[in-house]
Amino acid sequence: MVKLPQDTELCPKLKQLLEMLSVHRPLFEYVMSNRWRIDGNDRYNCISVNVWQHGFYVGKITSSVERDTKNGKEYWYGIESETIRKTRGHNRQLLASKKVEAALKNAMHHLQKPPASRVATKLSETIDGYVEQMIYKAQSAFQRSIGRSGNMDSLKVMQYFVEKYKGNPNPEVPLDFRNIDDKTLIAYDNMMMHKDFHNRDWKARNVHLVSLLPNGYFLEWMAGREGEASIYESLDKMPTFMQEKITMLKLLKEEEFVPNIGARFGNLESTDLDEEKLFVVVHGNTVLN
Repeated sequence: MVKLPQDTELCPKLKQLLEMLSVHRPLFEYVMSNRWRIDGNDRYNCISVNVWQHGFYVGKITSSVERDTKNGKEYWYGIESETIRKTRGHNRQLLASKKVEAALKNAMHHLQKPPASRVATKLSETIDGYVEQMIYKAQSAFQRSIGRSGNMDSLKVMQYFVEKYKGNPNPEVPLDFRNIDDKTLIAYDNMMMHKDFHNRDWKARNVHLVSLLPNGYFLEWMAGREGEASIYESLDKMPTFMQEKITMLKLLKEEEFVPNIGARFGNLESTDLDEEKLFVVVHGNTVLN
């Protein structure tokens, strides 16, 4: 029911609830999210699990919500989900219940697979941050390379490159430019390549954003069109240019950008359901420079 380490077993209360829920929601998958030590021994009880369905995160179930009652401290069931309205004084969207029957009812009502468009909207903000960071790293690498070139006036050379970056076709070439090293030139070319991608493709929303879901499905949408997100059961069901470019990006390193192809974020080898695996695919036929 739940994949657990050898030194861990399901809390009896949680096991009872999951067994009842599995009868009604057999497609749910459970991943341990928290555990606690049993009486100081080297054994643990799994007290909460993340719930997934078809590669989508749907919420959390726990048996360890603390409640102070007239009989002392008790541990109740808790269901967390984005479909639950937050209550005043709480920063979590959680429903707590003392009885397993009430917890089952809450779980069946609120643990629902989210629409693909909602997941796409949430992931778009994540990918936007990744792309900005990728471009910032390219610019920083060039600036560091300029600073390490000791045989030239780095300020004058930097000014030359800044003018080129701004689009000035004929900036004044400093005499010290003849001493610039190959690594700095490569770093500059790489920075310009990222700039072109940012202006021509990313800002123009000329890219497809693709999330590889834990069950192997692909969630795909055009940048800025999260409401039109689509699900593909496998790579060979996708348009040909996406198949070609995603196959190439799988072979490259994380954040290794290729013009007209795109970039990838996330470790493809990870089995952690919470780790995102994302592709930015430039729209159009596969063209290699």
